[in-house]
Amino acid sequence: MTPVTTGEYLTTWLAGRRGLSPKTVRGYGDHIRAYLIPHLGDIPLQHLRASHIQAMFTALHTRNEEIRAGRASDDPIVRMKFRGVRPLKAASLRGLYATLRVALNDAVRRAKLIPANPALGVELEAGSRPKARVWTPKAIEWWQASGERPSPVMVWRPEQAGQFLDYAQRHDPVLYPLFALILHRALRRGEACGLRDHDVDLGEADLTVVQQITTVGYTPVVRKVKSDAGDRIIPLGPTTVALLAEYLNMRQGWQEASGDAWPNTGFFFIRPDGQPWHPRSSATASTTSSPRAACRQCGCTTCATVPPRTSGTAAPT
Repeated sequence: MTPVTTGEYLTTWLAGRRGLSPKTVRGYGDHIRAYLIPHLGDIPLQHLRASHIQAMFTALHTRNEEIRAGRASDDPIVRMKFRGVRPLKAASLRGLYATLRVALNDAVRRAKLIPANPALGVELEAGSRPKARVWTPKAIEWWQASGERPSPVMVWRPEQAGQFLDYAQRHDPVLYPLFALILHRALRRGEACGLRDHDVDLGEADLTVVQQITTVGYTPVVRKVKSDAGDRIIPLGPTTVALLAEYLNMRQGWQEASGDAWPNTGFFFIRPDGQPWHPRSSATASTTSSPRAACRQCGCTTCATVPPRTSGTAAPT
């Protein structure tokens, strides 16, 4: 029997996996093509050792340092070389390791190709998720002076969220109801975009979250929420009910103007052409003026950034 290379095994393994979401398949495939095959692909699977895998991660860390140094170089030619090139974050390296570990676990348990998983002997540098920081006046001052965000995860204060909604209401009445619902009732963007007409009951003043629109690359994919906790009923206050009723009247006008060309998609939040919002474009697109201008006014750099969820049940708005 001809020895199977690690690259051949990984390619066959991914092609044979069933029951994975499109996003997971894409993630596995990206890891295999971009990193695992270039670094480990030519090694016979039976000869793959922890030292090979450790060497791959050492090479990736070295490349990260080269990228950081190049982006910070005083030489504009060097900076241009690394323009648009970003180092791999700790979370990305852990995801890469997880892909390899799962694939090699299957090589041990299912395919019986190797006696043990060599990835289990590999150590990664400790990493932690960035902590959320609030856009305080000092943080805004620093960002405006340096162009650097104090943290990768920045959170609006209530008055900043209010400034954004005021701006959206004046300049983007199409998206304003979606933004207001996200901010007032703490929906994720994909959950709001995934709401269907029968999920929203204005008579009972509530809505039901059962699905979301996520993306695989840039392709939108409708899928159920990830957990039982995500499948929930959210109460709506009179202000939100009135706002959504006004939105439905506006939507009815779009439908009447389109006539027979109107697509009945069944989604609650839609564009004036009747098509559902893409979860990414809904954060930045506008029919009149970009909502990002509101972010510049309040000092935030990310549209539709939602304040952190609080424990307990807030009074419906």
